[in-house]
Amino acid sequence: MSPRWPYLVNTDVSLDSAPPVLIDLVDHSKPDVGIGPETVQSQVVWGIAGLPNQQHTIVIFVGAGQPYAVVDTLM
Repeated sequence: MSPRWPYLVNTDVSLDSAPPVLIDLVDHSKPDVGIGPETVQSQVVWGIAGLPNQQHTIVIFVGAGQPYAVVDTLM
């Protein structure tokens, strides 16, 4: 889960050594303002269904062109 912003924000996530998936965290319903607070509070932005009931490893990477990775909640 993560908020969304009215400018470029993204995070890469890899589950169980799979190739990273780039998660778009932009609020596309607002014009790009370049900086400022989130415009959408935390919501589900990525998930995988049907995983076996066993231990999994998630790795969160800084997205391309970003200064940091963003994650609000993991479930």
